[in-house]
Amino acid sequence: MKKSSLVFSVVSTAALFANADVAVDRVVVHQLWPWSQNVKCEYVLSGTEPGKTYDLQVGALNGSTVIDTSGIGAALVAGEGLFGISGDGTHSFTFDPALLADGNVAGWMNFKMSVDVKGEGDPLASREEYRIFDLDTGAITTLTRKDIYNRPDLYGEVITNYAAVGEGFTTPLTDVFIVTGFTNDLYKTQKLVMKRIHAKDVVWNMGPADGDSNATADEWNYDARRLGESRFQAKFSSDYYVGIYELTQDQYYRIMGAKPSYYCNVNWWATRPVESVSQEAFLAAGGFAAQATTKCGKTITIPTEAQWEFAARAGSDAATLPNGQEATMANVEAIENFVHRGHTGDPVNRDFANEHGIDGGGTYTVGRGKPNAYGLYDTLANVSEWTTDLVQKNLASYYASSPSPAVDPAPTSENLGSAMYRVYKGSNFLHINRGAWQCRPVVRFAESKDTVWTSQAENVRHLGFRVISTVDD
Repeated sequence: MKKSSLVFSVVSTAALFANADVAVDRVVVHQLWPWSQNVKCEYVLSGTEPGKTYDLQVGALNGSTVIDTSGIGAALVAGEGLFGISGDGTHSFTFDPALLADGNVAGWMNFKMSVDVKGEGDPLASREEYRIFDLDTGAITTLTRKDIYNRPDLYGEVITNYAAVGEGFTTPLTDVFIVTGFTNDLYKTQKLVMKRIHAKDVVWNMGPADGDSNATADEWNYDARRLGESRFQAKFSSDYYVGIYELTQDQYYRIMGAKPSYYCNVNWWATRPVESVSQEAFLAAGGFAAQATTKCGKTITIPTEAQWEFAARAGSDAATLPNGQEATMANVEAIENFVHRGHTGDPVNRDFANEHGIDGGGTYTVGRGKPNAYGLYDTLANVSEWTTDLVQKNLASYYASSPSPAVDPAPTSENLGSAMYRVYKGSNFLHINRGAWQCRPVVRFAESKDTVWTSQAENVRHLGFRVISTVDD
């Protein structure tokens, strides 16, 4: 379509729908031709209340013919958009009319627009919720709620009622904000999506719930690499961003140019979690964390145990799974959308692998299941995830002499007799057959930070990474 084909008789209109509290006046439509085919709509708001935001609805006519504006979010190219508008005065948004459902702009000879206040908007519309890293270019996109509301074509719908994620799902969180549009493989390969965890100054109980029958007082079980579980109060001094998915093999390859993973089926490797990389190598000067930080200009690393557990529990303080259901294998499998079918070599398992792109007994593509109330996937299975923590066998004892709550808990000493051990969290495809107790976010394990896969030492095949990024404010 040539820009010269745009012919508008631009008419200002008042709002077609009245709002008792907030008035919309002087709606003016500007055709930006010949410089652009875009259209700018200006309007004046009055009667708004300080601290409140408002959502808009727009209408359009070509003469007396109604133009479908339901998809105008996908057509927005500039301005404030239609959500989270605040303050009296002149506001505007700009859109490309050719992107509307009936965008035959050549036939629009008498184009009119209306703007009205649909109702009060999200009071947290300006709050940052996601950060997207482009691992090819290093570019970073930070998304507020308003950004996401305005572009459902890019980011999908928003879930604010956690019960909508799954039957019987509950959460104590009073504010749920899960974006549904990050399931595309683009966000598991070229893009790295992180959710902002609003944790600053929140006091919470780290460790098992009172009466958790699965909790253990064992301080160190060498064969199972299991640490003791104990309860204490903690809080963070700042928010942080955490990956909604475990880091995938393709994301690792884009930064490191290497494919180290054991489970690397040629047809399915890209969106499966990277493993067979030691924690030490990942955090080394030339490792993924350092190179990704340099490329993107923001700190990218892995979480402390406390950061990991807080994110995985998503507000839960109970002995149940983070979605509120009883900790049973059936519930874990339903959440993760994965049925454990035995070990490598099991014929039934190979059939399942062929259907779902899984090597026998191995990992599977990230994000197959359902998210927790923070919108994070695979916190109960797939691969376990490294943290930065030195090993303390009993955290409550370690912090007993410190002021409560412990701020930004991260032990600065270890008591396993070897400084090489680090804590890892979460269950995995290999351990899941031990029972649902291992899928609880409070379970603690340790492994040597320099462990890499060999035919004699298979431990690291089930260990991967969930990265975090610091908040700048």
